[in-house]
Amino acid sequence: MDLESVRDAFERASRKQRSGESSTMECVERVLQEVTTALEKVRACDANTAEDVRPYLSELHSALCKLAPIQELSASQKDVSVSIAKYGKVLDKFFCTDIAKAWRDVNWPDEALCRIIAIHFYRQGLFDLGDCFISEALDEEGASIREPFIEIFQILENLKMKNLEPALRWARIRHSALMQKGSPLEFELHRLQFLQLLLKGLRPEALQYARKNFRPFSDQHMAEIQRLMGCLLWTVSWASHTKVLSK
Repeated sequence: MDLESVRDAFERASRKQRSGESSTMECVERVLQEVTTALEKVRACDANTAEDVRPYLSELHSALCKLAPIQELSASQKDVSVSIAKYGKVLDKFFCTDIAKAWRDVNWPDEALCRIIAIHFYRQGLFDLGDCFISEALDEEGASIREPFIEIFQILENLKMKNLEPALRWARIRHSALMQKGSPLEFELHRLQFLQLLLKGLRPEALQYARKNFRPFSDQHMAEIQRLMGCLLWTVSWASHTKVLSK
């Protein structure tokens, strides 16, 4: 692929766009100047009737006709549209738009393909269907494939009931991997657990929980931890602070 041609076409279209923007702003400024001048003349003559204003309006009309802003803007927009259309044609030459040509004749092993299908069923929560498919297509038990998905679905069900313990247990086991990826998942779960304790009025328990679990995340989330610690000072009804806690 000759990317130089694509880049040149893009640069031309970009220059036309910048030029069109500049000429458009100049045209608008000239029209605004003429209107402002006409208004100043009307105010200066202290006109009381429409007949007094008519000469200035006629003068403004003549000035605007001479400027021909509509024609100028149309011409500028036409140049931009033409350059963009040419850029599109250059792209069409280098990129195939026929999706069928993206198909590759890959010789998938039957076992690998069946496992992919089974994983799809498990990912959708169709465990019975996945088990049946594996037993018929692979002639083996699907426990090793199914187990991680069962765990995830159990975690999701517990989250719906506001039980964070299974999710926290899952995150603790994978603490090192999550930290290496820079994922805030484990911290966010601890944050939610801390807020749940506060909302239940368990202030000492919340403080103890924070001391035990927030320390490993102090480098990355110190500002948020400080904000959460500030929540411990509030002894009034939590209803007035729900907006802050939801952030």
